[in-house]
Amino acid sequence: MVVYSLFNSVVLDLLLRHLLLVAGAAVVTVCIYYYVQRDDGGQTTEDTEDTTVPEDPVYEQTTEPALVRHTEVVQDQMMEAEAEAEEKIQELVVPKIQLEDRVKELVVPKIQLDDRVKELEELLCEAHKSYDLKSKVILAKAEKKHQKDVKTITQLKKQNSDLTERVEALRETLKKTKNRLFESNIIFDDMFNEQDQEEHLILQSVNQEMQYTIVQMEVERSEKLIQIENQKNKMKDLGNLVFDMNIEIDHLTNEQKRAREAYGILRAENMKMKKTITQLEEENSEMKKTITQQQEENSEMKKTITQQQEENNEMKKTITQLEDNSEMKKTITQQEENNEMKKTITQQEENNEMKKTITQLEEENSEMKKNITQLEEENSEMKMTLIPKEQLLKKQEQPAGAIERSTGSTSKLSDENVKITESLAGAAVVTVCIYYYVQRDDGGQTTEDTEDTTVPEDPVYEQTTEPALVRHTEVVQDQMMDREAHSILQSEVNEMKKIITQLEEQNNEMKKTLIDKEREAHSIVQSEVNEMKMIITQLKEQNSEMKITLIHKEELLKVTRAKAEEQHQKDEETITQLEEENYDLTEKVEALRGTVEELGKELLEFNRECDELMNEREAHSILQSKVNEMKKIITQLEEQNNEMKKTLIHKKQEQPAGTIESSTGSTSGSV
Repeated sequence: MVVYSLFNSVVLDLLLRHLLLVAGAAVVTVCIYYYVQRDDGGQTTEDTEDTTVPEDPVYEQTTEPALVRHTEVVQDQMMEAEAEAEEKIQELVVPKIQLEDRVKELVVPKIQLDDRVKELEELLCEAHKSYDLKSKVILAKAEKKHQKDVKTITQLKKQNSDLTERVEALRETLKKTKNRLFESNIIFDDMFNEQDQEEHLILQSVNQEMQYTIVQMEVERSEKLIQIENQKNKMKDLGNLVFDMNIEIDHLTNEQKRAREAYGILRAENMKMKKTITQLEEENSEMKKTITQQQEENSEMKKTITQQQEENNEMKKTITQLEDNSEMKKTITQQEENNEMKKTITQQEENNEMKKTITQLEEENSEMKKNITQLEEENSEMKMTLIPKEQLLKKQEQPAGAIERSTGSTSKLSDENVKITESLAGAAVVTVCIYYYVQRDDGGQTTEDTEDTTVPEDPVYEQTTEPALVRHTEVVQDQMMDREAHSILQSEVNEMKKIITQLEEQNNEMKKTLIDKEREAHSIVQSEVNEMKMIITQLKEQNSEMKITLIHKEELLKVTRAKAEEQHQKDEETITQLEEENYDLTEKVEALRGTVEELGKELLEFNRECDELMNEREAHSILQSKVNEMKKIITQLEEQNNEMKKTLIHKKQEQPAGTIESSTGSTSGSV
């Protein structure tokens, strides 16, 4: 834009030079014309009214010397004015020759600019070819990486299926353990019932035997009342035996009581175990509910993320529209465009920060594996596009130097133009002063001479005045046309300035709206992130509490029987295996998070570089359009220069003819 403005200033200076030259010549011709017209008109109008020439030789002798003196004075004045006009014309011809030389000097950088434009077009073609080749290579590599990613996805799916199978197997083992506990309880109850029945049968048999023995003893006692004294010792022995049997019965009853108490204790412990199992099942169901809630919240977060991505896409569309509108600002300087580009880059960085927060939220979800493939593809494309970007930057540094050189040359030309315009202005002032001086002198002479002089009518004088009038009218018409064209150009320039200001205001409003929307989206995302953090902390606390309760329950379960301890050991082993697997999975997830963060950073850099490349392309397209406009303007200037040369040649050809006619008129007047 700076080059364009400087070039416009140079063109306007050149046009002003030619206009000033034409104005100076016109002023000189107008001075001569008015001088001649006033001399001749004043004499003819006043002499025709007051002169009555009597036919007298004495009168003729007195009037002829006065007429000869007046014509000599007029001829001297005309010669002096013509000499001064010729000097002024020669003074004006010298800067005209300098201008022609300067125009020839300007033609050489124009040719250099054309060559430079051709070189730039060739470099552009080469860059497009290299970009196409590199894009093909990038696509091939991206396809290979896509295949690898598909393989990795299949492997991850297999691992996921294996993990699900393991979880199902663990669930089946838990069910089996529960069934075993239930069966063991049933067996214990059956065993207890069988023991009670056996003890009852034994006691019944003992009672029957005792009754039978008592009957026998009574029979024997009834039969052997006589032999009582003889058998006292035997009775003592039998009493001892009965005492021993009673002791054994008491002992058996005590053991039975103890067994019943143990059975009650075991039943209470069994009930406690059942209660703990039900509590665990309820907690598992609650955990499942919380997991489903988390999944629903994650789905809602994904929806919000998709909405934010759509809003970002809309923002990008609006930015592209603004960039399309910015093509209308061809007359604005490159510094303003750079500032706008910096603002858009800062906005894109803010959008990239929003994307970072979104990726951090998506890392907590299990579906992040799908996005890894896309990120790797974009990473490969980014790495391949770094090389053409550097080449384009190196290529675009060369035209910048050429533009700076052209600006320096144009600044020098503008300084020279200013000097020439100052000199022409001084010459114009001098000519105007001469014109007024001559006009005043001629006015005084006409008033004094018209009282005593009479000029005869002459056809040669009329022939000399008519071409001067025609030339004067042509010059006046040319000046009017130039003024009208200048006013039209000024009106167009003012309209363009108004349009540019309106576009700038619209762009500023659009930028403000975009910034407000981005701030709102950023605040919403931050609030959602804070909510997610709170939920995560709550879940962590719940998990810690669940772990503590599980530890207490495991300690309570250790107090039970050996079978329960063995099963508990098996469960602990399975739990440790699951924890190890979970730890491995968490490590893998953290590694994937690290890779995702790296890929996100590389994505951001890739987006920045893509935006810079797009901006460079737009700048290059703008430069091409400006170069084309410069070519058009140069062609127009060449045409205008040719027209001006033709007009100057015609004027040069007409000036000697005018001088010849004026000289012939003066000689005829003297005759």
